[in-house]
Amino acid sequence: MGHNSSTKKRHPKHVKGPKPEKVPKYEVPKYVQAGSISKTKVPKAEIDNIDELNEMKIIFRFDLVDLEPDCPWSLAKMSESDHAEFLKKLKQFEYSKVGELKSPRLGSFKTYHDFSKCPNQDPVERLGKYYEFEGDSIARFRLSGKKRLYGFLIDNGFHIVWWDPEHEIWPSKKKHT
Repeated sequence: MGHNSSTKKRHPKHVKGPKPEKVPKYEVPKYVQAGSISKTKVPKAEIDNIDELNEMKIIFRFDLVDLEPDCPWSLAKMSESDHAEFLKKLKQFEYSKVGELKSPRLGSFKTYHDFSKCPNQDPVERLGKYYEFEGDSIARFRLSGKKRLYGFLIDNGFHIVWWDPEHEIWPSKKKHT
């Protein structure tokens, strides 16, 4: 006759009213699961005021990183020393405003407005296979020497896609780069 606290409470069928809501099961998006990347939608810019945008500090986003096992430029393949250098450079860049980074005098940032002209067509094909985005531009940071970081600059967020330690994605004809 007493109440047993260990028994489960059930919604009795004879009680009228709404049943408790079922909480939907959270599923990890396919693009987050290594080895199962499907076309990932690249976000669109939301800030129209270029002056306002240029005054904002850059932030780095990892939502579009290519973690596929067959990716030759995956962040997952980074060495420990490259990882330390990578983090140090991102930390330095985060002190900068978007307008400063885009400045040609700094020389660390570049936008490729027509990436289809890339001399290495492998990254062009990867973008088409795994990413859904408007336009045909991708950007890159020069971290040091040959080392480059590729991604999409959306507003003040740089959405990282690839780590290119040997300057293979868009090779330069210049020596030592």
